[in-house]
Amino acid sequence: MLEFSLASRLRSDNLAATKWLGLTVDPQFVNPGLEKTLKSSGELKDVNTAVVAGLRASVRR
Repeated sequence: MLEFSLASRLRSDNLAATKWLGLTVDPQFVNPGLEKTLKSSGELKDVNTAVVAGLRASVRR
C-alpha cells in the first residue's frame, strides 16, 4: 500500500519545462505474483519487487 500512495503522489507532480513542454515523473512498482523462483542449480531463490522509473513528456501547441 505504501508503494501505491507514493506512486500516486509522484504522478501528480507535473513540471512545466517550457510553455509548450510538460514533464511528469512516472514511477511503477511491480510486485511479483510468485514469492520464489527456481535457479539453474535447482535451488529456490526469493523474488524481489521491481522498480521502473519513467518520465513522460507532453507537448502543447
